[in-house]
Amino acid sequence: MLDTNLWSYLATETAADKLDATLAKAGHKVVVPPLMLREVLDTPDAAKRDATVRLMCHRAWKKLPSEIDLEAEQLTTEIRRLRPEWLRAIPKTDRLHSFRDYWSKVYWREAVQKTNEVIARKNASELGDKTAAEIARVQAANKAANASWPFAPVDFRVAALSAVTAEDHPNPDPGAKLGWPPDTPVLLWRVNTRDVWWYQLIRETGVAIMRGEDTTVTDFLGAYVDVRAMVSDRASFNRFFLFEMQPWRVSRQWWRGTLEIL
Repeated sequence: MLDTNLWSYLATETAADKLDATLAKAGHKVVVPPLMLREVLDTPDAAKRDATVRLMCHRAWKKLPSEIDLEAEQLTTEIRRLRPEWLRAIPKTDRLHSFRDYWSKVYWREAVQKTNEVIARKNASELGDKTAAEIARVQAANKAANASWPFAPVDFRVAALSAVTAEDHPNPDPGAKLGWPPDTPVLLWRVNTRDVWWYQLIRETGVAIMRGEDTTVTDFLGAYVDVRAMVSDRASFNRFFLFEMQPWRVSRQWWRGTLEIL
């Protein structure tokens, strides 16, 4: 996996076929996640952006599944183990294949052929997204509340062990403390993960559907999980994320939640 800066540099220095031949000779295969392409689409220089997009979307590279697809898959496995009552009686997988086909094929093709349209859709989905702002606010507050802990921000190992109690948790939403006994420390990565999923699911099961906004999270998680049942009991939802799910079973949640502390 190459860094976006390296993609940008290579786009001005070499051709895709030449790069592919060089890497193949060395025994390497390039993989590219959709999230990385989204980052490149934000490049202000249109000529530089388009050249980088064309290189990243070349047929030789393996296009990875979307991050939310992989996260939802891990979370569904843990829900099946701990909260089978949240599962759909009949999985709703009829659209799952089309979602995955979009992120692994169509998205990349459109990024090259309809770049401005893809950028417009991306910007529209981000415009006025109060959920993203709320998530950022809560995570920043979580981090600030934990600043008194004696650890270096660059120390990943210690950050992974950072904790907070319900009494010190800065989230003003009283529902955030349901199922969380006072004076019981919870690892901060769990709190961050819980907050991200709660606000995203609430948004997508509410106004997002009515307004025709992006519902990517529920598109993937909702294939096997009844999302409305999942968010109907806040205390159970909190306990699942704060105490019960195992980090090695939801490694992507652990990794992202820990990095957000640094």
